[in-house]
Amino acid sequence: MTDVHAEGHVRALIGDLYAALGDWDAFARRLDPRVTVWESDADGMLHGTGQVDALRTRRRAGLTAATVPLSVTPEDLLVDTWQDGAVARYVLRAAYPGHLSDQCYRVTDVLRRSDAGWHIVHHHSEALPREPAAAAGPRSTGGTTPPQAR
Repeated sequence: MTDVHAEGHVRALIGDLYAALGDWDAFARRLDPRVTVWESDADGMLHGTGQVDALRTRRRAGLTAATVPLSVTPEDLLVDTWQDGAVARYVLRAAYPGHLSDQCYRVTDVLRRSDAGWHIVHHHSEALPREPAAAAGPRSTGGTTPPQAR
């Protein structure tokens, strides 16, 4: 059974994670140092925050003003908790300037609670095919305005 108090903490962590998107140190504090990560643009599973940081550095090198999202927002967040574990599932929507359509990702995060709070121990993100800009529908007005992409 989900603990409502713990669920609230996990929901806040996920929100804070993307609110701090442009701040790698704040982002990294939410990750267990031994985190494992599956990402659509990674060749294999990443192990630890060092490999995650290397992927972020590679991504940032390819950015232009037109490819930095205006906002990144978790949507349809579902959270289950039990004892010192939790799983969060959501769609992450990145909204872009101009005529670019939003990019969405299916995300699953597995978290563990310790004396230091909740930390992500596994992150799985899969890019979904982009819809044509005209079919993308209204953009979310919530979210954050990151200075750089994930």
